[in-house]
Amino acid sequence: MDIASTANPDLKTSISFTVAAAPYIPASDVSPLSYKVRKIGHFLCYAGSALFLLLFLFTAFRRDHGYFFLSIGTSLTEGFLLACLGEGIQLFIPKRTASWWDIGIDFSGVALGVLIVALIFFLIDLHSKKKAPVEPSIEPKKKD
Repeated sequence: MDIASTANPDLKTSISFTVAAAPYIPASDVSPLSYKVRKIGHFLCYAGSALFLLLFLFTAFRRDHGYFFLSIGTSLTEGFLLACLGEGIQLFIPKRTASWWDIGIDFSGVALGVLIVALIFFLIDLHSKKKAPVEPSIEPKKKD
């Protein structure tokens, strides 16, 4: 691509781009550490995704306990469908395969994220019940 200056047409420069595909690396050449790091990364990303989705849904429903269980179910379903979608996309990429094992790793991350949020809200609810103010009962004194 040639670029010329509008102020000085004699100034010209040339830019070239080269796009090349990365070479395919067979699974046998990938180190076990690299494999584990990628799986842990997927696990944590899905846990974070579920954590934030459940926080959003629960605060959107204003901490109504009836909707809390609906929010948990929605988060788990969304996480499972997202994991399936991610693996399904790999079926259409050359030299990639989908795996139920990967879906299980991703979904267990989702379950951990949901469990963390549910535990946090359970502890908050438990703590707020302990600190609930007790209203003193004022009864008129009996005259003897």
